[in-house]
Amino acid sequence: MVLGSLCKHDLTVCVRVNRAWYEQLIDRIWHTVEIQNLFSFHYFNDAYGPGSTDGPVSLARNVHRIRVLKVLYTRTLDAFLLAETTKEAGQEDKEVNDDGQAQIVPKENALLIEELFVHFGDDPPRPPPPDQVTDSFGRMVPRSRYSMPLSLYSTHSLPIQSSIHLDPLLDVLARSTQLVKFTTAVLPLRQKGQFEDEARLWTALPASLEQLRVIDNVGNSYMFAIDSRIPWMTGEERDALLDRVSRWPKPATSLENLRSLTVAGDGADLRILCEILMNRRPLSLEDLSLVDSVFRDDLENTCLLRLISQGSPKGWKTVGLSGCIYGTIGSQVVDALLQHAATLENVRVVALNPTLSSVAIQKLLCSAPNLKRFDTIPSRGRESNPAMLSAGDIIGSSQGWVCSKLESFKCMIEGIPRPDLQKRTNNRRLYGDLHDPDVYSKAQSQEIQRKVLAQLAQLTQLREITLGQDSIYSEDWDDEEYYDSDDDGDDITCAIQRGVQYECLTMTLEDGLDQLKNLKSMRRMNLHRMQHGQEVEELEWMKENWPVYGKEQRESFWADRGHWVHIGDLQYHSFDDVRHWESFDWW
Repeated sequence: MVLGSLCKHDLTVCVRVNRAWYEQLIDRIWHTVEIQNLFSFHYFNDAYGPGSTDGPVSLARNVHRIRVLKVLYTRTLDAFLLAETTKEAGQEDKEVNDDGQAQIVPKENALLIEELFVHFGDDPPRPPPPDQVTDSFGRMVPRSRYSMPLSLYSTHSLPIQSSIHLDPLLDVLARSTQLVKFTTAVLPLRQKGQFEDEARLWTALPASLEQLRVIDNVGNSYMFAIDSRIPWMTGEERDALLDRVSRWPKPATSLENLRSLTVAGDGADLRILCEILMNRRPLSLEDLSLVDSVFRDDLENTCLLRLISQGSPKGWKTVGLSGCIYGTIGSQVVDALLQHAATLENVRVVALNPTLSSVAIQKLLCSAPNLKRFDTIPSRGRESNPAMLSAGDIIGSSQGWVCSKLESFKCMIEGIPRPDLQKRTNNRRLYGDLHDPDVYSKAQSQEIQRKVLAQLAQLTQLREITLGQDSIYSEDWDDEEYYDSDDDGDDITCAIQRGVQYECLTMTLEDGLDQLKNLKSMRRMNLHRMQHGQEVEELEWMKENWPVYGKEQRESFWADRGHWVHIGDLQYHSFDDVRHWESFDWW
């Protein structure tokens, strides 16, 4: 009705206005495409009407506009459709050579994806057993609990398994010549086919890649059932595969742009990943984060050592090892890490079997002039053996700390004489020379504490200091050493559970807190689970001398790299109030 009253000039103006809006908005509309699951993919297609093909056609037309693509699917159908709609009419599937090398893609067929997130799901649909179905968590449950069509059910199995899963992704990677960030989930299933698929995937990484994140799952609540039809790979078969991978022809392109590598969980095989990364040198890695990784044997340990020693020719800037188990070579890893002290800016070592000794910590602080963050405080209860810095190593060293740029210091300091403490918080007696007034006097304790605080006073850029364990799952009572008994009633090895700190700094004005007067950037001091001596006088002094003390903040540096965060980093216990997150001072 309105169109009938418009003249040709008016219609022309409308067309021009619409075209202007189209040109302004079309790139923004297609900048980020997220397909979370099968249902969201169907919704994407059906948005143009039931049974319409306009959705896939529109995706194919605008695929060159996509910059961020997130595919979190539970069915391989999504992968097939993604691969098919990103191909031009008449274009044949990309062939992959036996050595895992993808052919060079013509420039006109290249994609402009800059960030890609892919989480592999399960097998093609097949009818479940007549009395059971698989729910969204991969668990077999009675059919009566569900009324959805059988075609929506399938049994979860491998994250990457044969061409049915991998080839569509290899096609997208081969055409994404501007890809900068790539994140993929690899589940920890040691079965035949997975290792070779991983090798093909790492070999296909584009030369433009700057950040690679490999995670073992999306959310720890998911439980995937292992497909028992696919046999597990033996150690001999795995070694043979690694030998074959090591002899693959070197790819035509290196990964010289790769700066950041994060491996979270125990999904990916680090031997294969490291072998291919080293085969695609020169590398210029700067950022390495390993979270909850397990190095089972000497060969995997050697791969870790090789990666730290040779993976960053210009020197590491960030190294985070959280919840890792790296066998008997821990001291060698630390030695390799110390070789990069001149360039290190961020270090976090929270392993299940700590090998970062007090001497090594002191050496690092005395040789890392660019260090900004240092953290050895556990963030989970099972990381219960934190590396500690001894007061004796601090005051006995002939060198002073050179890390004047340090902003965040999270490390327990032990070995402080505390003759003022005779009992635990549970009224049990404290033993040892450090609590014996006949061995250490109050004046001697104060002298040692002042020398330690004098070192901390040199760190004038400090924003936060954590000297106590603020583990999320730590019990708030005092644990003490105890003896267990064998069947004969004889006492056996003494087991110690770390609880409240007693041989620690008091952090009082009387014992030298006033030496920290020039730390004008200090915002937070965490003395959790410490028998410190701070009272109202010390709190008032800190507010008076530290202008920004108590100002809200959230340090997200390690959390962004997949590490568990500390309670002190959150300063609150609710994750639901998004507005509260936005009120934090990010730095």
